[in-house]
Amino acid sequence: MIKSYTRNMALAITPDHPQEQFGKIDKRFGLFIGANDDLFVPEKVIQFGEYSASSIQFKSGKRII
Repeated sequence: MIKSYTRNMALAITPDHPQEQFGKIDKRFGLFIGANDDLFVPEKVIQFGEYSASSIQFKSGKRII
């Protein structure tokens, strides 16, 4: 298990242009993030899904547990 993330690892998994990148998704998808995640802010990650087309958002559903 990895006990910490380097700056480069964090940058590698962060979208460069989320509005454009999520706008190109043409299949349903899921975003999963832990409520107590140390690397991401859950509310901001959830917002990435709002950049996709409304038809994809509908197919993907939106559930927050």
